[in-house]
Amino acid sequence: MIKSEKQKLLLIFCAVFTVGLLQLFLVFTISGDGPYYINVAKSFYAGDFKAGLAKEQHPLYSLLMALAYNLTHNWVAAGQSVSFIFGLLAVFPVYFLAKDIFGEKIGILTAVFFAFHPFLCKYSAIIRSEAVYIFLFACSVWLSWRAISRQKYSLYFLAGLTAGLNYLNRPEGLGISVVTGLYILFHNLPQFKNTYKKRLISICLLGIGTLIFVSPYMLYIRDQSGSWQLSKKKSIITAVFGCASRSIPPATLPSIAKIPSYSRMEEGYFRTLRGNVLTFVKVYYPTLFLLLLLSFVRRKAIPRRQEPELFIGLIPVFYILVFSLFYVSDRHLVPLVSVCLFWAAIGFYELYHLILAKVSLVKTNIMSALNNKVFAVLLIGVIITLLPYVLGPQDRDKIGQRKVGEWIKENCGENSFILTDLDRIPFYAGGYFVPLQNRPGIDNYNDLLKFAKTPHEDGYGYEPGHSHSVDYIIIDKSRIANYCPDFLSSVNPATLEEVHVQPKLSHSTYGEIVVYRVKYAN
Repeated sequence: MIKSEKQKLLLIFCAVFTVGLLQLFLVFTISGDGPYYINVAKSFYAGDFKAGLAKEQHPLYSLLMALAYNLTHNWVAAGQSVSFIFGLLAVFPVYFLAKDIFGEKIGILTAVFFAFHPFLCKYSAIIRSEAVYIFLFACSVWLSWRAISRQKYSLYFLAGLTAGLNYLNRPEGLGISVVTGLYILFHNLPQFKNTYKKRLISICLLGIGTLIFVSPYMLYIRDQSGSWQLSKKKSIITAVFGCASRSIPPATLPSIAKIPSYSRMEEGYFRTLRGNVLTFVKVYYPTLFLLLLLSFVRRKAIPRRQEPELFIGLIPVFYILVFSLFYVSDRHLVPLVSVCLFWAAIGFYELYHLILAKVSLVKTNIMSALNNKVFAVLLIGVIITLLPYVLGPQDRDKIGQRKVGEWIKENCGENSFILTDLDRIPFYAGGYFVPLQNRPGIDNYNDLLKFAKTPHEDGYGYEPGHSHSVDYIIIDKSRIANYCPDFLSSVNPATLEEVHVQPKLSHSTYGEIVVYRVKYAN
């Protein structure tokens, strides 16, 4: 029996390492955002910070990739190594948060669930900012609660500093400072008169720590855009008034100039709120969510801790309410799971003690011998329910895109300008991505061809001031009608030459992919 806390943590760290390493072998293609992060990282690595900061995504993850490239000399390996390392480190703040509130045994079990969580472990193997975000998110929550429980001003500053740093990774990282500030202000209001000075100092230190990283980047965005924005992707006003259902992509959200009516906003908001709640249940994972529910329904083995549970509970409530103002995907809700996993651990212990109570009615004389076996069998049973998703491949249905990109690179050379909605193809082709989606004014074949032959500068990977017309148009036959309904019936060999066809793969959700070379008059 392992009794040392350090030995237990080392064992869990090894489990996280093993699962994370396994995930690296289950990734079949680069993630959809991967080429974008690599492009920004290349700018930082070259010392062109102006070009890197000019992109929409926040810079921290790409900066870390640029640093990692010095060791790996491979951009894919650099991105995956950053995600892998921060995915490993994230288990520690998750453990210490649960331990500080409920003790070591809940902390250890929470860390075990983190190691095998189907959604959390996936992000440690792909080129996306989530692993860094989850680590900093868990750190900021842990430091915030530690500051509240110990009433240490220095911890408030550190909590704000961590949340501000996470803002440089993704704008919603700022939310922890907001939740913490509101909790400090409104918690235990009857004592406000006697404690208002401490509350004010705590909020000021939290705010100062946050603004150290937030204010320079927001001022930069203000200088570049002419308006106050949390991110280049969405202004503060649009975030508040741009209510939409989950089926509406960000590019079609109402503009600031066309704020929707209150009734439309209300309808869209509550529809999105319902979708976000269901998504949170999904990403928490059904088995663990059932344990979470048990922790609320039955609480006999583990005493309730009203204040910390209220504080932690406010975090997913706040984020889900705010996220319902605009479009978000599953990955925006996954980090919330990391700081709420201790409820699943509590539910597990409640189930464990419930089973022991039933067994003891019949076999009281051998109860002590059964305890460890029941615990082990129950824990293995829970982990087994998680493994099918943990062991599942990532982006296997995108293999066709990788094959097309590799074919272009091998047969047509690099540096081609590619108009497509399949964003992985240009990366594997070593070319430049000109997005086909969300192009206003393109709804027929002639408009699409005219656009392709017009030099433009908005593709991923473009050098500043560099423009070029399109070399290849690549379409998925099952999706092209969404952008250009008459494309397949209007293709003219005199203007577009079909040079390659990738058949539909049996395991893919994508259809047949066709590569056309754009013909230009001599």
